[in-house]
Amino acid sequence: MKALVSRWGDFVARSPRRAIWIAFALVFSAALYETLWWPLHDFPGAFWHSSDRGLDITIGQANAARAGWREILGFWHGPMLHGHGYFRPLTSMLFVLQYRLFGENDRLWTLFSIPFHLGVVAMLFVTTLRFSPGPLPRQLAAAAIGAILFAAPGFADRSVQNWVICWWPAQHESLSLIFGLGMLCATDAHCRAPNRANALAAVGLFFLAICVKEMGYLPAMVSCLLLLRARRWPLLLTIAACGLAFFAYRHAVLGALAYQTNGFRRAALWQRPLAEWDNLIQQLLRARNHLLFSAVATAVALSLRRRSRADRILAAAASYVLPAALIEGAPWESLFLTGLLATLGLAVLAALTAGLILAIRRARVLECVLFYTLSVAATIGFPPNFAWYRYWWTVSGAMLAAIAFTELGQRLRAGGLNTRQGVRASR
Repeated sequence: MKALVSRWGDFVARSPRRAIWIAFALVFSAALYETLWWPLHDFPGAFWHSSDRGLDITIGQANAARAGWREILGFWHGPMLHGHGYFRPLTSMLFVLQYRLFGENDRLWTLFSIPFHLGVVAMLFVTTLRFSPGPLPRQLAAAAIGAILFAAPGFADRSVQNWVICWWPAQHESLSLIFGLGMLCATDAHCRAPNRANALAAVGLFFLAICVKEMGYLPAMVSCLLLLRARRWPLLLTIAACGLAFFAYRHAVLGALAYQTNGFRRAALWQRPLAEWDNLIQQLLRARNHLLFSAVATAVALSLRRRSRADRILAAAASYVLPAALIEGAPWESLFLTGLLATLGLAVLAALTAGLILAIRRARVLECVLFYTLSVAATIGFPPNFAWYRYWWTVSGAMLAAIAFTELGQRLRAGGLNTRQGVRASR
């Protein structure tokens, strides 16, 4: 494994562009395999399979059928196609176009969701590659891990995918996210090498993102932090002014309709930390015995550090499994597995937290934290059964987790190298 990693690092150094394309092709193929599961199984769980297809589908298609040029132009100075209190002219125009192409064939409408979702996978890879600290091999590892956590088989959140891919009224989630991630990349490029093309791209993508869905304001706020820390004042002031102007225009064309909560509960935002704390306590209680067994196994392994690695592993495994089996039953029984899974979950959480703490001071990591925080805060108050609201969480969370894991791996590897060098020096 060490030799393989070393050869890969040498290949990246010799052919960086080819390495990027190879890594992207591998993870994109995994995401494509996962995504195609839905159309190959005829979009299981889609509402339009039943006679009651849902109001967002029936109202949207009925209004699209009546939409002429006057109505299409009206989307730019009034509510969206469905009549909700949203300003989404590009989304409304997209739905009118699909109606012109497919009529009321929901299956064909849903096919549009697949390239949109795959576009998010591609933009997640690119954004993580740009925002991850360190040399290119480490950035590629973070980009690959982020895309895998978000969209690969066994890792993708299928409850979210079920909505975003199978329910075509949620196409604005992925489309707005594509533009938003593009804005972050354009802003980052401008911070590294200021030029007019990058600045115009950032402002243009901001405009496209908010014309698809209001979530486009989130990457704009992240971009402002990025520009503030890089001291790129002209673009910072431009994006801030555009954001205020867009918001003022939205208020002017929608009026009081723009401030309807539409099911959002503000209390859920403040209840979230308490709920997460309660979940953590419950997980600690489920894992308390296994945490004790893990401590015993670690102490045994450390006490045998003069023995071979195989001896240490066998002794540690025995000191973990035997008392756990005596107290909680055989390793395949539910009580044992419940404690083991809770312990593994705590270990992953601890690793993520440690990696994030170590990486937080690096460039652009704080922006990733802000992106995830805003994504959660903007949507946590909506009903949890509407899982498409978690789509931005899964993207920004995958990016943040990938950066945390690669940071922790780099620190552990560096610590291991330093330890071996110190042993050689002492000899």
